[in-house]
Amino acid sequence: MVHQQVSINRYTEQDIKFLIAVIEVALARKFEDAEFALIDALLHDFSIRYEEISQTRGYSKNYLRGQVGPRLWQDLSSVFQNIFRQPINKSSFERFVKHLAEQFNLSDDIDANQIRSQLNLELSNEIAVQHTDTLAQLYGRNIELSELSDLLSNYQCVSLVGAIGVGKTSLASHWVQSFGQNQFDVVIWRSLIHAPTPELLVDDLIRAFRQTSPKSFTLFSEKLNFLMTLLQQQRCLIVLDSAESIIQTTAISALNTYGDLRDYNQLIRYMTEQKHQSSLLLLSRQRFNQIVRLHHSKRSAQEMMLSGLALEAAQKILATHQLKDQSSWNALIEMYQGNPGLLMQISRYIETCFGGRVRHFLRCGTIVVPDEASKLYLEQIHQLSESDRIVLLDLATQNAPVQLSELYGVVKSRSTLIKSLTRLVELCLVERRVIESDSEPELVFDLAPVVKKIILAHPP
Repeated sequence: MVHQQVSINRYTEQDIKFLIAVIEVALARKFEDAEFALIDALLHDFSIRYEEISQTRGYSKNYLRGQVGPRLWQDLSSVFQNIFRQPINKSSFERFVKHLAEQFNLSDDIDANQIRSQLNLELSNEIAVQHTDTLAQLYGRNIELSELSDLLSNYQCVSLVGAIGVGKTSLASHWVQSFGQNQFDVVIWRSLIHAPTPELLVDDLIRAFRQTSPKSFTLFSEKLNFLMTLLQQQRCLIVLDSAESIIQTTAISALNTYGDLRDYNQLIRYMTEQKHQSSLLLLSRQRFNQIVRLHHSKRSAQEMMLSGLALEAAQKILATHQLKDQSSWNALIEMYQGNPGLLMQISRYIETCFGGRVRHFLRCGTIVVPDEASKLYLEQIHQLSESDRIVLLDLATQNAPVQLSELYGVVKSRSTLIKSLTRLVELCLVERRVIESDSEPELVFDLAPVVKKIILAHPP
């Protein structure tokens, strides 16, 4: 049962929902359940004690005070350091919220959805600074950096696609820091995690050039043309992170429709068809079929798929965490398919629970999926059609990769099966591989171990 708490603060329920969305946008992630319980309780009553939150929200006082709170306060202090210039903790949280609320006049009659979209764009400036100002450790990826350089030199629109945790944002931010200034005059980084409307995004991009759209412009196409003029005058790289947020993944859309945000289609088309000296880089967990079609139509668009790390690069992650049992490292890397994000999180688990002994972890005979990765995968899976989920569940129960013919009968028709498999491959949920045999190569389908674990633990 969801706990309903009456607010004794001055904020309405709409205000509280808005403030929660504000903070999630800034963190570039959704709150974990315990974090949400803590934040929501405080937004209703700033003076509430951990013990009272524990009694009403179902989490132990020690867990909230000793683990959830400190981690959350540290994240908030880091992200909002340029907005609220003092550490954020339970004692200062009321002052922080008051400062944040004043910036958006929450007492006024506002369009919360519009401001939330606008805020996403404004705070993404801060997120972009974090990505590009600090050159984080990048393991391997020299070949991928070179490929990305070539694509951005030759195409006006590039989509960088890969599974959760594979390092799309890290690769792009590393490239911007290392090579961006040589290839572009201006780099604009924006997050689409909350899917701002295309018009708000275009207005924001225009402002990034220290320009404003003429008030006479009422049509989206007029603003787009004005943006194209600016992109013709300077070499600009526009990076749109979490771009999968604008793709509606339903059986009807089949990755081709952008929900209520159809003007994004027009933005991508303008970027690829009109002449200018700039580039658009989309970072996405899902393929943009429009990019593929435009490329096949000889437009200036190309797709780059990002997979897991090679063994040597992945081993450096384990070495950085000083894990033991090097003879078992390759088995661990194979289990997580060289996914750097997952390997870094799993390494921390092994450090803490197993004293760094990889062999002891592997003896457990299970795959541990970090909470954040599991949440992202489940969000993706819940958006699928019924036939897509049926195919996923069937593949999860298989002990080995299967041929297409072995999946006949899983859904109502072979046509539906082919469409579902296509979508699932596009979404980086199903792997398609070719296995060499004596007669002829066999095409097989399989799930990554992490995806299989999530499906079996949470049947769709």
